[in-house]
Parts: sequence; structure tokens; C-alpha cells
Amino acid sequence: MEHSGSRFAGAAIFEGIRAADLAPVLGQIRVREYRGDEVIFSRGDAGDYAFLVTSGFVRVGTIGENGKRITVEIFKEGEMVGEVAVIDSSPRTADATAMGVAKLAAIPGSAFRELLQRSPTFSLNLLRLMASRLRRTYSLFEDASLSDLEHRLAKQVLYLIGLGAAGDRRVRIYSRLHQADLADLLGATPRSIITILNKWRADGLADFDGRTAQLTVLDLERFRSLVDDSSHVRARAGETRSSA
Repeated sequence: MEHSGSRFAGAAIFEGIRAADLAPVLGQIRVREYRGDEVIFSRGDAGDYAFLVTSGFVRVGTIGENGKRITVEIFKEGEMVGEVAVIDSSPRTADATAMGVAKLAAIPGSAFRELLQRSPTFSLNLLRLMASRLRRTYSLFEDASLSDLEHRLAKQVLYLIGLGAAGDRRVRIYSRLHQADLADLLGATPRSIITILNKWRADGLADFDGRTAQLTVLDLERFRSLVDDSSHVRARAGETRSSA
């Protein structure tokens, strides 16, 4: 476990906080390194730490009674993970695992809560973070209700591009996800995901290398049109409900 310090003061979650308020927290941060699929915390664990991702990716999800895994979110460098259980001192509601090699700054729950009480700026930063996640959750719920699986997968691929990718028109996504991982993001079956990926390959939209779990969007502008079409479908569905 590596000691940390003021280099985390520039993280978005700490933006604008007075140095005197932040210093006690920075002094207690420790950096932990996790490797491929290593567990960071599990559902039911005590919320004793909040984590700031300093490199790599973290998958947060859960396993249902039928044994099926659902990925709720993927977090990248600079994002906070596990803060909810720290805030309300309740057990974790999901599992968090590393995707590849990931480093996380562990913030003790007591220091996190003290900063919440001491700094209105930190409280506001946290509210903005949680509001943003709530909006994404609502968007995913809306998609699950109104969009077909292909459009939902396309939207998730664009989200993954936002987490990190290389290229302009031809875009290679940094995070590596197998077909089963993509299925977990949508609550779908791997077979249905493979069918869509094969269709995209045939249409010249995307290419998936199953050996390396590498997804490349071949024509970003054309690919975005899949999501645009889905937005139109949702808008029409909303108009139908309003007129009913």
C-alpha cells in the first residue's frame, strides 16, 4: 500500500476545497493496486472506505439469485467509487472489481464524513456527482423500457468511448470487455450481443476481436446515428404516452 498526498488535491471531487479543510484527508489517503478481476469490495461489506480511481478501470455490479451478473457502472481515472455506503454507514449494495490493473486512493470513511461536515464545497461537489449518476441511471432505465437491444448496446459503446479511446473516425476503446461483459452491462445474453456485433461488422460499423476483447468503432459518425435513431424512437413513444 502506497502513501499518497497532495497530488490528489486536483481531483474534480476536491475542486475548490480550502487547503486547510482538505489537508487532514490527504494525509490519510493510501493508494492500493488491484489486478485483473481482483475484488475491491463486495456486496454486504461495511462502507469503511471511499475510493478515488487514480488509474485503470473499476467495474461495479452485482450477481442476482439466478447467478447472472449485472454490471451497473464502469469507473475511470478521477472518479469516485463506493461513496454511498460511506455516507449512510450502510452495507455495500454492489461488488467492485478491477478491470486489468487499477490503482485506487482509499479514503477512510471517518475522514470522508468529516470533510462533508467541514466543507460545503465538498458537499456540493458530491451532490453534483450523485446527480449526474442519477441522470445516467434514469437514462438507462428509459432505454431499457423504450429502446431495442441494438440501440442500447450502441449507447453503451459510446459511453465506453467517453471513458477512454484512441482515434477520430476509427476509434479503438481502451477498456477491454468480452461479449459476456457487454451482456452484463445490458442484462442481456452473450449470444444476443454476438449477433449484434456480427451485424455491425457486416455493416462496416464496428469490429470486435474476441481474443483480445478489443472493440473498434470503424466509422464513428455512422455509429452515432444508431443512438440518434433511438432518441427519435423514445421521443415518439413519449408523445404517444402523453396523448393517451
